[in-house]
Amino acid sequence: MKENRNGIHPNRSYWFVLAIVALLTALVGPALYQRMKPARATVAKAQIQNIAKALDAFYIDNGRFPSNPEGLQALREKPSWSKNWKGPISNASCPWIPGHGPTITRLPGANGGYEV
Repeated sequence: MKENRNGIHPNRSYWFVLAIVALLTALVGPALYQRMKPARATVAKAQIQNIAKALDAFYIDNGRFPSNPEGLQALREKPSWSKNWKGPISNASCPWIPGHGPTITRLPGANGGYEV
């Protein structure tokens, strides 16, 4: 095969570039992955706080929390028994918490109120 103007074989330059890219990936990849973990936790906390606020708003409007059979769907659609419902309070029927899966609520919670 022919060498280019600089005296370097074309395939060698490709391998050199590939080696540099692989080295950068090996050095930067783990650092980026470690920074993603706290970001997922922050998103999960924010989503849980949003659900808690929506449940509190539901309680203020209706005088009680949604029952377990009603679940988070009561935050999106007016329950048949509610006269003071001012919704929809939340757009998500079952938000997905990153790294943990779908949100589960327990109404009433172990200490009263609710658990998310």
